[in-house]
Amino acid sequence: MSSQIVGIISCLPKRRIQNDFFEANIDSKTVHDIAKMAGVETRYWASESETTADLCIHAAQQLGDKVTGGISDCDAVIFVTQTPDYVLPGSSFVAHRQLGLPSDCTCLDINAGCSGYVLGLSLAHDLISGGRYKKVLLLAGDTISKTLSVEDRSTAMIFGDAGTATLITASETTQKPKFIIGSDSSGIDSLKIENGQFRSAVKTNDKDDYLYMDGASVFNFTLKSIPKLIKDLAKLDNKEPTDFAYVLMHQANAFMLKHIAKKAKLNPDQVPINIQDFGNTSSATLPLLLCSDVREQIQGPNQPYALLGFGVGFSWAAVSMEIGNVQCAETVFL
Repeated sequence: MSSQIVGIISCLPKRRIQNDFFEANIDSKTVHDIAKMAGVETRYWASESETTADLCIHAAQQLGDKVTGGISDCDAVIFVTQTPDYVLPGSSFVAHRQLGLPSDCTCLDINAGCSGYVLGLSLAHDLISGGRYKKVLLLAGDTISKTLSVEDRSTAMIFGDAGTATLITASETTQKPKFIIGSDSSGIDSLKIENGQFRSAVKTNDKDDYLYMDGASVFNFTLKSIPKLIKDLAKLDNKEPTDFAYVLMHQANAFMLKHIAKKAKLNPDQVPINIQDFGNTSSATLPLLLCSDVREQIQGPNQPYALLGFGVGFSWAAVSMEIGNVQCAETVFL
């Protein structure tokens, strides 16, 4: 038994942050230089009272109204986030209650960021291919803005907030997806938050309250690992990287993405980039790409896609899969 994506909704907070916002804490030349390198022009940040769960639950509610059969009979809900409401219970339980899901629905939480969406797809596929589960709701997103110091030039301008909901169902016709997943824990100190939860976060204004990123280390890891990952993924189906209709990569940095595409010998048209509109939204970047840049394409016939997430940990997760006949792919606001 295989699986297929039947619908995706991405949800953004309404607060729109443009680059001139940061000039109160970072000099204008540095703001310009960071924007040029990272490629971010606009991002959306949650308000103090809004959390990742709020964004993902709203996305799921919208999804339930648009897909055939809704989501009320889901067998499992998987919640991927690094910015949960609580230490416990997990955010999947928060979503389960708010969405009114049945008592025989399994709740699972994954603490993962940039590679988290593909990890969630892998888990959903494994649950379905085992035969016990037929319909899985994958929620993925982060409100990384709550972890940022606006004075930190390495992080403040890069990140945006978003929550997403993807419905995955059993399929007898779609080709089985193929995954490559790995970890290199030598990178745990390169992207890190020492303190904090997010529904009732208390900050002491100590540096350990905020996201720390060693940008050079992350950059070097990515450029070393991801072009090879793309080639290895294509080989699983005896393909060349150019055989994919689209290669969707985690939106970490525009310069980096273009360099990866060049090293992997991809055509520019294969590699959509939307970081300029949303920033780096952690586990939400890939579903946001599906809902924005290739929305019309995934509602057409099945085509081969590569989806790649990479970052915190260090970790990487990639999938070669058919996507098509998606019933809805939309971006909404909370």
